[in-house]
This record gives sequence, structure tokens and C-alpha cells, in this order.
Amino acid sequence: MHSSLVPVAPPEAVKAIPSAIVPVRQLSVTLAHAPNPDIRSGGYRGDIPPRRKAVVPVGSLAEASRVCTAFIDKYGLGGGNWTGGDVRDNGKVIARISYNGRCWTPAKWGTPEHKEIPLAK
Repeated sequence: MHSSLVPVAPPEAVKAIPSAIVPVRQLSVTLAHAPNPDIRSGGYRGDIPPRRKAVVPVGSLAEASRVCTAFIDKYGLGGGNWTGGDVRDNGKVIARISYNGRCWTPAKWGTPEHKEIPLAK
């Protein structure tokens, strides 16, 4: 006779599991744009991107920078059009990519906590 019961781990094994779990990073970067408020035409130099905002999974901050600069270059965005660059780890903003591809802490600009994050090449 076959049993449909699944063996259960002893309680001491179950207690050990949480310490063995390593959280998985789920990095993503926001690609976003808006018309430049300083230019009547909006300041777009190329084709206007099809969506105002997209979230793209990335594997690192360096990759997030590359994805952002590729998006900016592809659509000919100016600094006044770029509104994206938020890098999230499981939904929490951990960094920001500026128009020039540099990476920064998410702290408010001009505060001591706002610092550039060096990127691996």
C-alpha cells in the first residue's frame, strides 16, 4: 500500500533553516522621461520613448548605469528629460543613476549622506 503522506523534518532541522537562507537580491532600475520644462518643444532630440516609465531587472549597479545610458542615448534624451534612474533592491530604492551614468546614494542632493557610489567596470 502506498502512502500519500510526505515525511516531515524533525523540529531541530526546521529551526536551522532560517539561518541558512540567504536573501536573493532583486535589483531593478527605472527608465523614465518627461518633457523638459525649460524647452517649449519638450527638448526631445530623437524619437520619443514609447512609454513614460519602465522598470528593467538588472544584475548590478554597473549594469543599471549601462542600461540607463543606453536608454538616454537611444532616444536622444537631454538632462532635462531624464527622470529615471532609481535602482531598487526588492522594491527599496538603494541608489540613483544620474543623466551622466554616475551612481549615487539615494539621499537628498546636497546633504552629507549624498555620495557617489563607485561602479565596478
